[in-house]
Amino acid sequence: MDSRSRKIRDRPRARRLADWSWDGDEDAASGEAGRHNHAYVAGCSASVVVATGRSTPTGDVDVGDRTRRCSGLRRSVIAVASLLVVAGAFIPAAPASAAVPSWTTTAVSTLFANEPLASQPVSVREVGTDASGNRYVAGYFYGPTVFGPGSAGTMATVGTNVNTYLVSYTSAGALRWVHRIANGLTAELGGIAVTPSGTVVLAMTTFGTVHISTPYGDRTVAGHGALDVFVATFAGSDGHIIWARTDGGTGSDRVSRVALDFYGNVYLVGSFATWATFGDTPAVTLNVSGGYVNGFAASYTAAGTLRWATDVVTGGNESLTGLAVGGGGVYVSGTYPQAAVVGGVPVTAIQADSVNSFLARLSPIDGSFRWVAKVRPQGAGPYAVSITPAVSSAGEVYLVGSTHSTVEYRAPDGAGYVLSGPQFLLRVQSSGAFIWGHGFAAARVVTPLASPPGFVTVAGTFSGTIALNGDVSLTSSGGTDGFVAQWSSAGALTRAARFGGPGNDNPLALAGSGDAPLLAAQVGPGTDTLPGGNTIAVAKPSGDVVLAALASA
Repeated sequence: MDSRSRKIRDRPRARRLADWSWDGDEDAASGEAGRHNHAYVAGCSASVVVATGRSTPTGDVDVGDRTRRCSGLRRSVIAVASLLVVAGAFIPAAPASAAVPSWTTTAVSTLFANEPLASQPVSVREVGTDASGNRYVAGYFYGPTVFGPGSAGTMATVGTNVNTYLVSYTSAGALRWVHRIANGLTAELGGIAVTPSGTVVLAMTTFGTVHISTPYGDRTVAGHGALDVFVATFAGSDGHIIWARTDGGTGSDRVSRVALDFYGNVYLVGSFATWATFGDTPAVTLNVSGGYVNGFAASYTAAGTLRWATDVVTGGNESLTGLAVGGGGVYVSGTYPQAAVVGGVPVTAIQADSVNSFLARLSPIDGSFRWVAKVRPQGAGPYAVSITPAVSSAGEVYLVGSTHSTVEYRAPDGAGYVLSGPQFLLRVQSSGAFIWGHGFAAARVVTPLASPPGFVTVAGTFSGTIALNGDVSLTSSGGTDGFVAQWSSAGALTRAARFGGPGNDNPLALAGSGDAPLLAAQVGPGTDTLPGGNTIAVAKPSGDVVLAALASA
């Protein structure tokens, strides 16, 4: 679904839908000139979703908590060929083009020289790049794994559990260094973030003592309870440890995501049980309020000193799972069951048996709450929805998400907007006001890139044919294929490409900038076509993991 936001207000003198009256509002918090435009229709006060191709079957306009009969609205919409009405919000369609440019693959390299064990394959969870083009990859491995040539490029796991690795390569794919991070029982990687100079921040959930193996010797960090929040920084040049710590309490505490701001401050989100302490001096202790698990956000300086920690969502069994920092805001997303409290604001579900999501904005200075928007699945259920935010340096805020069929975005001001799924991409203002949204039938999507400002890039998995925007579609070559697509901040598709071969191919992560992204992908055995038509022959029976550097065609 292609869209930009419109609202309908009471204005008795307005005669027809074609009589649009515009008034833009400037987001004072970020200076973003996001237009929140309004259209006026006589005798009707509602918000409805509009896109190209269909008319509303009745004159009813569903606005979440209220429905009104708008006489004459149906024939007005039919008269405007570029609009359609769907429950939730009025949105004009972005223009569709018959074709959009692709990317070219400028370089490709495989990550692992050996064939991983079939029962415990090597996996990639996160990728990052620095200003010099060096690459950083983190994931899981089991058994001896060859990350590069020579003895320094071979790493074996400790114990019988899956371990976490952090490895760095040059822009040409040559190994720089590799680390192993192991602990007693679990390996749950929250993610990595990289500064322009190459400092790498890694966050993960650990159990007991954490063992970090580097070319400069091993280091251990003691744990606190059942599960802990672990965060460490490494120098990009040679991988030496700058600082490392664990935080938490006696219960099970988890970290889901990590991010950095312009100044190198570190941000974490996750969940904690019973209570959890963050930092040393100063230190902040959070206590669960209602339920068993609450969601937290925390921030540290570049030197590892705690700046602030706060319990963002309380009241039930909740967690924060998404994080994006930029444009003067900290944007967090999470899930809640039937009801919860986010920043002191109650949030509820449409269906009692559904799993719902929310997007909240916090202050980067002290973590104080700004607003919350709800993202809730529609239908009889039980259904679930999950979302991941991204924000550009200019403050352009995007969400990618997954649901069963349709989802409602309820903005902080209460306006409701309905999007088709199962995967969707939407843009909101830094105030949380809806701007536009797209739905597409992908199997899954990875965290988007909101760089450079003015564009958002998304990668995902699909089979058969996927329609990305109007008449622009991609067709898989067999099994599952991957796609990489880019939209402008105005909601127009600007670039799209597929990749894959006869087997199953999946994007794993994106990094860098949308005009020259770095794509990590799992490719199946055989000959696989990369974006731009380049091919790679994969001989390993279980497939391989590749890093593909893309550029504008």
